Amino acid sequence: MKLNSDIIAFTVCIEYSDIFKNVIDSWIKMEFKKVIVVTSNKDYKTISICKEYGFEVISIDYLRPFKWGVYRNIAINNINNDWILGMDCDTYLDFIRKIDVNTLKDNCLYGLYHGMISIDQLISLKFGFKPKIGFWFKKCMGPFQLFNLEYINKNNIRYLEHSTIVNGKGVDWHFSRNFQNILLFDEKIYCINLGERDGRISKPIISKLYPKLITRYNNINGFTKSVIK
Repeated sequence: MKLNSDIIAFTVCIEYSDIFKNVIDSWIKMEFKKVIVVTSNKDYKTISICKEYGFEVISIDYLRPFKWGVYRNIAINNINNDWILGMDCDTYLDFIRKIDVNTLKDNCLYGLYHGMISIDQLISLKFGFKPKIGFWFKKCMGPFQLFNLEYINKNNIRYLEHSTIVNGKGVDWHFSRNFQNILLFDEKIYCINLGERDGRISKPIISKLYPKLITRYNNINGFTKSVIK
């Protein structure tokens, strides 16, 4: 039996395959029951990656602007499972373990401590310098949201079908307000958000640098995890 056979994970990946491919190994190690990826029917790179790893693809006609909530809802509406996990496609899971869903409460939303790799660290690698990496971890629901499908269906809970930011808050933040409580299911494990882009480094360069940075992170020598509660 798979390690996390009680959980179906899903994500949205549209024109982000260069980042997505760097986190997949960490997802595979978690042995989810299934991984579902919503992507554009013209995003051939993402579709190819999904086929390679056996992920289920939901292809859509992608129209700009990007509406993150719409695409997450499409995934949810195509899942039939008690517990489902929504992740950003640039979320690197910094742990391998079974998540015991029998200990979780149906009316709660579960997340992890979340860290960010900065663009400056990538630039340091690009030019051959050793980056000073101190991950600043804080509670964040966006990259990793574990919840009970029956509960959200019974209470008509879905993501807002707008762009990423609504009234100054992320769509994921608005989604989290619908639960009785928001909890970290374990304060000792983390996820890393890889989605740093600001125009200073091109996609091809990023694709080469992230594996190097992840390797350095996993070696942990000289790295600091600063947990901000």
